[in-house]
Amino acid sequence: RVRTEQDQSMPKRGTSMAQVEAKFGAPQQKYPAVGGGSRRTPPINRWTYPTFSVYFENSHVVDAVLTKVNAEEVGPAPATK
Repeated sequence: RVRTEQDQSMPKRGTSMAQVEAKFGAPQQKYPAVGGGSRRTPPINRWTYPTFSVYFENSHVVDAVLTKVNAEEVGPAPATK
C-alpha cells in the first residue's frame, strides 16, 4: 500500500482548498471543522474522495491519506501469517 500511495496523485502539503478542488474536483464529503478554539488549536477540516482523504489546517493541506488502493476495494485485506 505504501508503494501504491507513492504512485497515487494526491494533494501536496500547503496546497489551498481552492487548488485541491480545482485539481481533484468536488469531494464526496466535506466534514465540519474540528477545533479552532484558539491559536494553538486551529480548525482542522477533512474532505473525502473515493480513494483518499485530505486534512486541512485552516485552509491549507497538512496531509493526504490513501484510504483505498482503488475505488472498487471493499475493505482491508485479510491478515496473512
